[in-house]
Amino acid sequence: MKNSQKLNYQNLLDSIPVPIFYKGTDGKYLGMNKAFEDFFGASRENLIGKGVYDITDKEYADVYFKKDKELFDNPGVQIYETQVKDNQGNIHEVVFNKATFFDEDDEVAGLVGTILDVTERVNAEKEITEKQRR
Repeated sequence: MKNSQKLNYQNLLDSIPVPIFYKGTDGKYLGMNKAFEDFFGASRENLIGKGVYDITDKEYADVYFKKDKELFDNPGVQIYETQVKDNQGNIHEVVFNKATFFDEDDEVAGLVGTILDVTERVNAEKEITEKQRR
């Protein structure tokens, strides 16, 4: 891939306001967009080559690592809700949407994913449930 084409792909990813990331089968980040950097409060240079245990607390990393392994063991698409702690220490209710990608030999080469923040929706649902309970 030419450098200009690679730059255009990165610019395209960076324009998307949802955190996007991709990892190799070793679980290390290969790349991400600007929204992902902003969410975790770290630069791309400080995130690439790191794993989930390097960028978040163990209790959250355990979940992400387990789910990644499940996806690598059963290639395809994976969607699940969990929590993420942002760079300010705030807990967000999120939906991870991940999918495996393949190399030229049709072997799993990694995964690509998005993080959709659904905190407002979850809080609204809790509020409605609480009102109905009263």
